Amino acid sequence: MNIRFGPIFTFVLVAVAIIGVSWAFIANASPYVTVSEASKSGANNVHLKGTLDKTSIRNDVANHVITFKLKDVNGDVATVDYSGPPLQDMNQASELVAIGRMKNNRFVSEKLLIKCPSKYEGKEKPQI
Repeated sequence: MNIRFGPIFTFVLVAVAIIGVSWAFIANASPYVTVSEASKSGANNVHLKGTLDKTSIRNDVANHVITFKLKDVNGDVATVDYSGPPLQDMNQASELVAIGRMKNNRFVSEKLLIKCPSKYEGKEKPQI
């Protein structure tokens, strides 16, 4: 009896790859949460979406932390301590998504997604 291990090995390898990719996707996928949901959650990879209070931006150069307030869809406000790479377009942001966790009533974030008004959006065309 001659058993061929090539197809079996390939099948097992593909199955492991599919499981690995699925697990990585599920581990990194996180829905947007509100401030109250972030406070209740003990997760480390929470996506807190809200409107940036531009008057609250403080840059602590010594500690490499940018602190600002983020207002969610319910009107609740969270103080965010961001310690990731410096941002250039933060003052132009209309919305932010801070990725991190709640710690001592503050949202600690190392990643930010900035939603800026697009300079590529066309202006209204004149009516003819």
